[in-house]
Amino acid sequence: MKGTLKRGILILLFLVILSFSVNASANFSSQSGYDWLSTQISADGSFNSDTFSTAVAVLALDNAGYDTSLSESWLVSQMDETSSCIPSSSCSTKDTAAAVIAYNELQDETYFDLWDSWFLSSLDDSDSAGNWYLEVVTSSTGTCTVSYTLDEEAKEFEIEVEEGSFPSCDDSNFLDLDECVQKNLITTNPGITIDVDCSSLDGSVVLSLIYKSDSTYYIIANENSDTADFQVNNGCFGKASGSSCNQEASLWAGWALNTITSDINTLIYLKETYDSSNAEEAALLYLTTADDTYLEDIIGLQKSDGSFDRNVFTTGLAILALSDSTEYSEEIENAKSFLRDEQSEDGHWVENIEDTAMALYGAFGDDDVTITEYEISDIEADEEEVETVVSSGTCTTDDDCDSGEVCIDDACIESECNYDTTCEYPEWDENANNCPSDCSCGDGVCDDYESDYDTCSDDCGGEEEVEEEEEEETETVETTYVYEEEDEGGSGFLLLILFILILGGLGGGGYFAYSKGYLDEIISKIKGGGKAPVSPGSPQQPYKPFTSKVQPQQRPMPPQQPGMRR
Repeated sequence: MKGTLKRGILILLFLVILSFSVNASANFSSQSGYDWLSTQISADGSFNSDTFSTAVAVLALDNAGYDTSLSESWLVSQMDETSSCIPSSSCSTKDTAAAVIAYNELQDETYFDLWDSWFLSSLDDSDSAGNWYLEVVTSSTGTCTVSYTLDEEAKEFEIEVEEGSFPSCDDSNFLDLDECVQKNLITTNPGITIDVDCSSLDGSVVLSLIYKSDSTYYIIANENSDTADFQVNNGCFGKASGSSCNQEASLWAGWALNTITSDINTLIYLKETYDSSNAEEAALLYLTTADDTYLEDIIGLQKSDGSFDRNVFTTGLAILALSDSTEYSEEIENAKSFLRDEQSEDGHWVENIEDTAMALYGAFGDDDVTITEYEISDIEADEEEVETVVSSGTCTTDDDCDSGEVCIDDACIESECNYDTTCEYPEWDENANNCPSDCSCGDGVCDDYESDYDTCSDDCGGEEEVEEEEEEETETVETTYVYEEEDEGGSGFLLLILFILILGGLGGGGYFAYSKGYLDEIISKIKGGGKAPVSPGSPQQPYKPFTSKVQPQQRPMPPQQPGMRR
């Protein structure tokens, strides 16, 4: 009998917990999320004086219709005057990329060319193991000219072609650009542009840029023409300009460059280093390539709670990528449910600007919100309130201050203190802050300083609240004692009371558990000693450096980039 009662109580406790979970989702508010985020802006327009945080916040707030002009100006102020990277102190690839993405959201192309030039100059050799070739498909015999620029010096190289083969390069049908044109021409010059002119050949000509990885050939670009300009995207990006290859930096740069339809990309490096078990990498690669294969990888990585890596930022980013497709509505909703549950009562996620911004932009960017403009954050607001009564000067005595001011803690503040040992509030501007000689805690006067900052319960009536709290604590202790002394019959009565409370006050949670089948699962776990059944895991997807052959690069302006909310 006792065992049955204990199990019954455990079941009810589980229902209570589940009901709180339901209530957490029910209390979700994208409005409170935007309200919290918009109040984190500092007086200079930045968010935490951090360029990446500010860029991501601008991305989310502008999408919702907020005025982000102050933050935009701050980002521009952080640009390097020479190279235009952000911030000027470190030239961070990730931060610069985030700024590009934010300005694309703003539909402001002012700095796109400058940023594109910086990314090109920041490319690093990726040390890819493959080879780069030029293919000339023709039935004619003649010469082609290959030209390029190195260190601002134009160079030109003539090659003989015999019906598509190259006699000077082992009579191969593929011209090795690193061996047969110039030693390590491609390897040591990431992002180089090769101009090919085969206009002297008769008949139709097809020119192709080929990349060979292991035993597979990939067509990077091709032109049904006797002339072509090929940009060889064999590089990568480091965390900062001049640093060695970094996967995360290259992924963010890839997304940014795709949004502005740049000719620069690092897809060879990204695909060769891609980890299909990393949800953030899969999401960023989709946003870079719009290749649906990466969406399939993302779906395979979703956790049972709906999240990706149980990480707010990654989950928001994954939802952003998945939202480009209409096939994953259920998975998206599950991921949103995870984010709804994780939101705090204050509206933020993890009390973090970047997490909150990405959750809002990626998952709830289409929600209707009421725009509430804030010039500065709550902390800054408190500082500004103090600044309205503090003079710019320092002081030693009241004589150092202007008329209507007194010297408190070496600063001149507004006050009508007359030093008569009587706190004359509210008749005069005297309080415990600007007139401590007359006003103090315990003088029987609740002045505005004591009231606003809750510094004196004796004067402002906080004592009753303390007594009430003590009484509540006493009642709680007594109730607990009585519960412990209940006999078996009393436990049954308690069980009935708890059951009624749950059905009445928290019935929604109990019904939710029942309708979803959670109640049966809980009971089975209790009967089985708490062991949950183990479901067979899905097989690990094999490593796929290239999901398909690289298609020829086309650069028309798309109507909408992947991941963009407009």
